[in-house]
Amino acid sequence: MELFYNSNIDKNTKKFILDNEDVKHILRVKRKKIGDIIEFTNGKGFGFECAIEKIEKKKIYFTIRNSVEKKNSNNLHIGICLLKSSTRFEFFLEKATEIGIKEITPIISKNTVKKNINVVRSKNKIISAMKQSLKYSMPKLNNLEFFESFCTNSTEESKFICTCRNIKKIPISKIIKLDGAVKFLIGPEGDFNNEEINHSIKNRFTPVSLGNSRLRAETAAIIVSSAFSTFK
Repeated sequence: MELFYNSNIDKNTKKFILDNEDVKHILRVKRKKIGDIIEFTNGKGFGFECAIEKIEKKKIYFTIRNSVEKKNSNNLHIGICLLKSSTRFEFFLEKATEIGIKEITPIISKNTVKKNINVVRSKNKIISAMKQSLKYSMPKLNNLEFFESFCTNSTEESKFICTCRNIKKIPISKIIKLDGAVKFLIGPEGDFNNEEINHSIKNRFTPVSLGNSRLRAETAAIIVSSAFSTFK
């Protein structure tokens, strides 16, 4: 099975026209013809069984025969500081999508070296990972946010911060079965500084330990994502 993406269709859509780069792939690589069935998702929890109704040079006309809803039950929101390496940050985006978390916010903290993100490229990485892993949902990628405002504006009951600093922390094994929305903060290279840790605790973030190993930021974020997906 191969999954294609169209953000413009929903459960009320009956017909649609595809006119993007997927047309060439469907016709020349997959060699599909009129009457063949193609699977689509809108990335919002819906999958669609679509029949090819008409083919033009750069367009395919589809009729939706059936739809199924498969909402993501994972309510994990990860705020992760931008990394010096875009490749490593994008690796996390792909794995978080495959695992199936709900939301990702790129963060700028005091020790963050990189101050910008290629939003279009990042969203394309997420879409590609969703299609390859046959998911009907993808994480919402929020706008870049500063650490202080991310902490202050967090209204979730369950909020945690990962840090390597020698302070009192609870093990992640104690919280992975929490119900409801959960928010995690993952630091940059060099970790959060003391001022940031204190600011997060003031805003009711609880420090968490991921074990005895010192982890890269993207590894920590993937461990958190996997833990909340596997043990729910």
